[in-house]
Amino acid sequence: MGYDIVQVKKSLEKAMTDVDTLYTAPCINWTGKISGGSRYYSEVISELLIRNYLVRLNEIEMIGRNNYCVASHSDLFLKKSSGRDEENYAKYLKLLGSLGDLGDIIDYQVPLKNCQKDKAGKIDLVTLKDKNIHLIELKYFGNGETLLRTVLEIWTYYRQLNKNKFMKSYEILKRLKVDNIKRTILLGIGCNAFNEANELKNRPYLRRLIDKLEVEIFMLNKVTKIT
Repeated sequence: MGYDIVQVKKSLEKAMTDVDTLYTAPCINWTGKISGGSRYYSEVISELLIRNYLVRLNEIEMIGRNNYCVASHSDLFLKKSSGRDEENYAKYLKLLGSLGDLGDIIDYQVPLKNCQKDKAGKIDLVTLKDKNIHLIELKYFGNGETLLRTVLEIWTYYRQLNKNKFMKSYEILKRLKVDNIKRTILLGIGCNAFNEANELKNRPYLRRLIDKLEVEIFMLNKVTKIT
């Protein structure tokens, strides 16, 4: 049983009461089409976000962390426990050192929290290509999360990042400009977000939302950009 348009609107309205955690709301990760209609959930929600909530998306608050460079990241030991696939793959990519068109990997699993109560995750990868700094949300092969969730996740992390402190945390970034920070998602073949990214012609409002939030999409096998 699916959700109709009224239920979708109510679910999004409820999720918007805490815009900092919007990307984790169940409705953001709904797949398929609305009940009694032909439109994808992500299309309906993207249209509502564009029409009613873009200002709110810009109200996600920065978290006042001072240092983002974690000393323990010199240890790239892979953890075998379940649920660590993306973290382990981020470490594996860090060992490779470069992501082609996305440049050299500066760090991985960069924390955003300043204290335990902060509602924030971690930036999977940070890369540097020429003068462009890519904050990357990685979706590993087989990940079931939607493209909409992935886009809102990296947007949220970008807004929560104390950008000036972040730049000062890494010697190689100190002389670059905050304007060079890019919002990027990197998708493994077979993950749900990758499949949706390859059919954006059928999701025009999601495409518009991605453009408005200036999120770049790359696929993982050859690290090439999806246009």
